[in-house]
Amino acid sequence: MAPHTIHMQAVNYAAMVSRLTPDDVAEMYAAHQTSRGHQMDSSSALTELTTLKLVTPKTVRRPRIVLVASDFSASVTNSVVWLREQGVDISSAADITKLAVGQQRVNRAGFIGQ
Repeated sequence: MAPHTIHMQAVNYAAMVSRLTPDDVAEMYAAHQTSRGHQMDSSSALTELTTLKLVTPKTVRRPRIVLVASDFSASVTNSVVWLREQGVDISSAADITKLAVGQQRVNRAGFIGQ
């Protein structure tokens, strides 16, 4: 079961991210990729993020929050439903199951409050 404060942690991170620009995200992404052995400059990172990942000033300003756990307490579920009613783009996925389909593993999630 997810901790009862998981939704507040997610809201806090979304608030921090919402102050970034696509250029800020590109700098962090390039640094992360470079630290993993994939040399990348900020310009290449910005191109990748805006074309393949669809990062825009709007998507950075209003990030979507998705909570994922095998189960949520009633307080988390109630908070998620209320936040959605207030216009916050938040979803919570519970009842996560892994399915084997041929050689692939597929995750299936049931979403709460949609």
